[in-house]
Amino acid sequence: MEKRIVTPTPPDDVDDSKNKALENMKTLKLYSIVAILLLLAGCNASPQPIDYGNDGCHFCKMTIVDKVHAAEVVTKKGKVYKFDATECMVNFMKAFDTSEIKLYL
Repeated sequence: MEKRIVTPTPPDDVDDSKNKALENMKTLKLYSIVAILLLLAGCNASPQPIDYGNDGCHFCKMTIVDKVHAAEVVTKKGKVYKFDATECMVNFMKAFDTSEIKLYL
């Protein structure tokens, strides 16, 4: 009599669960990459142009209209604060952690 070695085959649902797990890992990897790219894109500390006549002063809330006296502060995290006069910027700085500032304009 001839001996046969029979290897058990896994049920079909095991293969399906492996495929689903691989798909979930690929999806998670894709979302992680997209999230990292969005974070990097949002963290640039560069000045923004002032829209004269529309932008408001962060300190006194007046509309910024004078190009000569307008000022801007950019933090290390990229947050931009716009002011209609340097006096407003100076008063704002009294209550702000100046170590967080990257750029004055």
